Amino acid sequence: MSTKKWLFAIVMIGLFSQSFVGAQEAEKMPLDTTKVRIDKIDKKVYSELEDVEIRGMQKGKIPLAKELLPDDKLIWTRTFEGRMTDCAIAEKSGHVVIGGAKDWQGFVYLFGPDGQLLWKKESSINSDIKKCGAVVVDISNNGRTIGVVWFGDYEDANTQVYDVSGERTLDLHAGAEIGSHVTVSPGGGYVDCDWGLLARDGKKIELRKILQGIPQMKPREHFDAVAFASDSELVVQIEGISNLYFFSFPDGQLKWKRATEKFGRIATSENYVLLSGLRNVILFNKKGNLLWTKTQEKIHGVSALSFFEDEDYIGIYRQGRCDGILVLNTKTGEIEHNINFAEGCIEQFPPYFVCLNDLITVSGITGAGPENQGKREGYHVYFFKFSSDRKIIDKGWRKGLVIGTSTSSFIGVYESDATDRHPAFGDNSTQFTINVLERRRE
Repeated sequence: MSTKKWLFAIVMIGLFSQSFVGAQEAEKMPLDTTKVRIDKIDKKVYSELEDVEIRGMQKGKIPLAKELLPDDKLIWTRTFEGRMTDCAIAEKSGHVVIGGAKDWQGFVYLFGPDGQLLWKKESSINSDIKKCGAVVVDISNNGRTIGVVWFGDYEDANTQVYDVSGERTLDLHAGAEIGSHVTVSPGGGYVDCDWGLLARDGKKIELRKILQGIPQMKPREHFDAVAFASDSELVVQIEGISNLYFFSFPDGQLKWKRATEKFGRIATSENYVLLSGLRNVILFNKKGNLLWTKTQEKIHGVSALSFFEDEDYIGIYRQGRCDGILVLNTKTGEIEHNINFAEGCIEQFPPYFVCLNDLITVSGITGAGPENQGKREGYHVYFFKFSSDRKIIDKGWRKGLVIGTSTSSFIGVYESDATDRHPAFGDNSTQFTINVLERRRE
């Protein structure tokens, strides 16, 4: 699973000395969610919406999970005291890992598919970070490998990997510029962090030595992008070289390479490899055949890419002067929808971006754009509902988060009692709820 990690977190932590708050001990976590405040949907959401017909939005204090995913099955829900700083869900197994902090003490919870607490880690006990301000996490699709970064007071970060039993298999410590993100490969065999690509047991993967068919690299040259299409397929771009390389892994055999411009983000699916450049999007199939290139002004500042569940459409979220979503037809590359937000809706980079066949959600820390009247109000989710023929039939925003991927069998929904954005990171919640739902697919 490739989750979006908040690279600016450590900078914000260094600027503010206010403490974070987190979850209590597992036995103190009440299951009653009635105290969590649910906000009304606001009609004043978007500055521009092109070529779509929108019906009136619903009103009322409808739980976010019920509002957005009414047909999916609620598996479990837990309410925590304090605040969450990150969450990831195993696409296939349904394990859930939650990270956060309270009074400069970080915590990580791992829950099984049925909501049973499997283990808890604390920064003061399980890491080198004794004054922890935030935690970011990731998990493999099968739930067997969990990546954790504990962020300390301005200058420290501790990157760790655990297995499903809670045994630590990797432990790296360095300053803030090292260990600022962690991504676990789909099968859990490898971990990508600012230390480079590592095996689960911490062994350094020397891509320069094992990847066949790449030009000789100078000592300071690096890989601009490394992405797992699966644990046996690796997509790579090298600094200063306008080529895309596709390898079998870990033998490093080059399957194909294609000339491209320098690109920023990669998304893969069962059948495709998608790249975003400065002002274009390029689609290949897994055999390396170029299917199309889309170039225009509307494609800029891309921060998230995702295929829809059926792979018939592609979602692109862009941040910058005008946040927005593009929906492209996978076969033709034509833009089906161009949805523009007010400036600064989502600050988090990259955001949580989920493209289901009947729903798109983008969520994260909101900025100070005119749509929220100059306020910074913490976590929000912006959503669009689709009809069976992919026409947008509803839109809105709510406080909260939707966590998952288009290929995941499980989706997480976060709600809290937050009233504002926290000065350092996230929202100012004193209580939050995680709902985990199983997707009902036809």
